[in-house]
Amino acid sequence: MGLLGAMASLGDAIDAQLANLLQPTHDGDSAHAHARIHTAFGDSPDVVRRPVSSNHGVAMTVYYIDGLVSPQLVDTAVVGPLSMDRTGRAIDGVVQVGEVKRSSRWQTILHHLTMGYTAVFTANDVEVLLCDTSKLPQRSVGRPETEATIVGPQEAFTEPLGTQMGQLRRTLPDQALRFSPVAIGTQRCAIAYLTNVANPQFVEMMRERLSRIEAVGILNATMVGSLIRDHPRSIFPTVRYTEHVSFVKWQLLQGRVAVLTDGDPFAIIAPATFRDFYSTPMDYSSGWYDASFVRIVRVVGFVISVLLPSLYIVFSSVDQQLVPYQLLLIVMGSHTGLPFSPFVEAVIMIFMIEVIREAALRMPKPLAGALGTMGAIVVGTAIVKSGLVSNQVIVIITVTALSLFSVPAYEMVGAVRLFDIALIIAGAVFGLFGVVATGFTVSALLLSMSSFGVPYLAPIVPPHWDNWRDTWVRLPYGQIEARPTALRPLNLNWLHLAGSGVRRPGRRPNR
Repeated sequence: MGLLGAMASLGDAIDAQLANLLQPTHDGDSAHAHARIHTAFGDSPDVVRRPVSSNHGVAMTVYYIDGLVSPQLVDTAVVGPLSMDRTGRAIDGVVQVGEVKRSSRWQTILHHLTMGYTAVFTANDVEVLLCDTSKLPQRSVGRPETEATIVGPQEAFTEPLGTQMGQLRRTLPDQALRFSPVAIGTQRCAIAYLTNVANPQFVEMMRERLSRIEAVGILNATMVGSLIRDHPRSIFPTVRYTEHVSFVKWQLLQGRVAVLTDGDPFAIIAPATFRDFYSTPMDYSSGWYDASFVRIVRVVGFVISVLLPSLYIVFSSVDQQLVPYQLLLIVMGSHTGLPFSPFVEAVIMIFMIEVIREAALRMPKPLAGALGTMGAIVVGTAIVKSGLVSNQVIVIITVTALSLFSVPAYEMVGAVRLFDIALIIAGAVFGLFGVVATGFTVSALLLSMSSFGVPYLAPIVPPHWDNWRDTWVRLPYGQIEARPTALRPLNLNWLHLAGSGVRRPGRRPNR
């Protein structure tokens, strides 16, 4: 009994100690505070502890994480004023930083320490002073890497959330611009929108979807976007990502909502329809004629990338009776003596192009261009001379690859690539019927999809004729003064030419 009693007493003592260390609130005991912080961060050398004693005899302890704070700011705005204070007033009025909070909850205290705050523990005081002394490492503002433009603004987002909001606020100095903070575990996000333009339903829907996420370790905007998007299993994206500040500004002015994620320079834009993935920031910085021509080129490139390889396989190996005899002789003549069918040749070329593309992405920039050129010339020539692939298949797949990358939004490139492969397989197995059936099936799926309640193919289906001025082409700004109708903005018109006296047929004047 004596041994059992001693073991029970030891167990009770351990349980009491654990309960003391894991209690949710600070109790004013400095020794317990040190033990609690040591339990949370262990022996990490970046957690700094500095005892401070003021001139009127109050003992304090300052904690911060080195690398997340400005040491000069801690010395001059927190430690220095506290140690030199002779007034004996509340320490809230002594420290000289922009934001000061009080909290007694350990979860809040530890979270703010990881955000670059300095925690001031005062003896016999249950509340802890949290001072914003953050100075997070960040790169300078640069040019967009994935959405390069020739004319127009050249500013890209950086990783810190506060810098992102500042960039957008400076670019769009409108009092209606709002940032609604949302926390996803330890990840900080902010919803950006214009109160006088964006439909409140979109804002509430975005806030509700973000609040439903309960995850630890959210790394980037892509993970957040995949958790809030409509149709998460679809290969076609329903939210768009961009690092271009001016493009986010334009989308907010049109009535959309953006989500900024701390630690990721890409903003999430929603709603995003199929048409939105074929517009670029440069469309709104160049002349209307140039932007319209380039958009037509993108549409033609989309059709070529989707249909060209599948139709070639259909007419060369499956439904040959649909091809004129003279053209069939030319096509089949190029395959004479080759061991593989056009389908196998296309698969070989697609695989080689994907390998070269991945290698070029992973290689250092000075070598990427040389690798792409070498792969296109040397490998292509070697394949032809070895008798594995015909010249026609190389031309077809190369043109398809170039047309595929005319898609400006990278997240749509993967969807079109998979759609293209599905059509190739359907054409090789079922011929022209397989291509048509697959195309109609995908079209029906797109018609049934939506993005935050907006039809995915709007303004094409259902048709909003006024919005076609900025869909297939981009007319002069004086003729596209209306925002997208499908977004149901609070204010339909974004542009009004005062004194022009121009009234569009079927449209009410601004009031």
